[in-house]
Amino acid sequence: MKNIFIITLLLSSYLFSNDWDGDPCSIPDSPIGAGFIHLAEDGSVLYKSPESIGGFQFNTGVNILSSSGGDAAEAGFTIQAMGDLLLAFSLTGATIPEGCGTLTVLELDGEANELFSIVISDAVGQQIYFEYFDGIIESE
Repeated sequence: MKNIFIITLLLSSYLFSNDWDGDPCSIPDSPIGAGFIHLAEDGSVLYKSPESIGGFQFNTGVNILSSSGGDAAEAGFTIQAMGDLLLAFSLTGATIPEGCGTLTVLELDGEANELFSIVISDAVGQQIYFEYFDGIIESE
């Protein structure tokens, strides 16, 4: 009887786990087609987007010392940090293809818990609906 209880406990823990593995491509799809953005502990800004990204901005709540790497740098985006605001765009019309990955990596002057005032736009400046992903996967 003890073995059945342990197996049931392990199985229910597996089936109802809300732990996210940290891979931006494993962020669940939004039922309303929203994109998601997430700030990892190491400063990586992760995303999952249903459309190509032409620019983005968000606030961190702490001063941004620098931003480097990721798909934004690879696409040649101009990235500006002003206090706790990060603004990124392309002067050439380049975009980050739809999908998932690391948008950029931030060096912060303090600890930020999430991103807010998120604005993500497509190649012509139209806003794409994005939400902050807190890393918790809702059980179905």
